[in-house]
Amino acid sequence: MPRTMPALITAEKNKLSQTGVWLWLIDLTTKDASTTVRYVNNTENISYGGHTYTAFNFTIEPVETGTEGELAALTVTVTNIGLALQDTIRANNGLRGRA
Repeated sequence: MPRTMPALITAEKNKLSQTGVWLWLIDLTTKDASTTVRYVNNTENISYGGHTYTAFNFTIEPVETGTEGELAALTVTVTNIGLALQDTIRANNGLRGRA
């Protein structure tokens, strides 16, 4: 898995004038797959692929990969100002770890 986006995608993302917007959609699913929350880094909710993604402030750090064959690590930081995620986080062991 590459550490960065391909050059063509990076160039498109970095254009000052674009025909559309650059949004990240994330699906967070608990280990037992009983709960899935969907967020978009946007100011309003959007629908995509038959699902509604809730507008939420989050950032995604660059993907970390190694040379030993381990799975890539991804860090997502979600700003939880309104404490909207507290119950889900507590009920699912902090939403940490891998399935």
